Amino acid sequence: MKKVTQTIILVGAVLAVLFTACSKKGDMGPAGPQGAHGSMGDPAILTDGYIKGTINGFKTDGTPFAETFTYTTSYNEKQNSVDSISPTSYDFYITRGSIDHIYTEFSSELKFNANSLSPFTVTTTSFKLSFAKTNGTNQFAFYTASSGISPSVSNVVYDKNTGLITGNYIASINGSQNSTGNFATVTGSFKVTIAQLYYRKIKNQNQLNLN
Repeated sequence: MKKVTQTIILVGAVLAVLFTACSKKGDMGPAGPQGAHGSMGDPAILTDGYIKGTINGFKTDGTPFAETFTYTTSYNEKQNSVDSISPTSYDFYITRGSIDHIYTEFSSELKFNANSLSPFTVTTTSFKLSFAKTNGTNQFAFYTASSGISPSVSNVVYDKNTGLITGNYIASINGSQNSTGNFATVTGSFKVTIAQLYYRKIKNQNQLNLN
């Protein structure tokens, strides 16, 4: 009986040693390479409107040209908005770009201030345009109008409830304001749903609210 008891104790001791050895953590292996960073999601792209027009002008060699554009995309809601500065001052911002180049300079921008919404009375305006076109192999035409251009706007209709604004514009552009060096005109229209911005005072700071 004594011999059997000693055998059981010996077997138990062996199992305890084996269990301890198996449960002991081994050395940590080398760290693997860092995984690739996930791509950032694109911001919301607005496609619910357009700025379109026709450019009539002269190339640098004096050859007349006429080009059309329709820009439909935007990714910044605040760039398509009306800012109610006061009951007699409303700043409108409208921008649209090429669907293939929404992050580049190929775009058009209209800004104007109105001192009345009914009737819609415009006081000041500004216009920017960047236009590019591939004509064929190794041929690339580029046209751009800089800031400082004040277009005439007409037939402007703004629905405050829906945010939809439509209208027409005509911009006269001096040679010093575009890449051709010659006088040009841009005639077109716009139709965009814009957000309404308003401000309220909180602890002497302007807090922006977006409807």
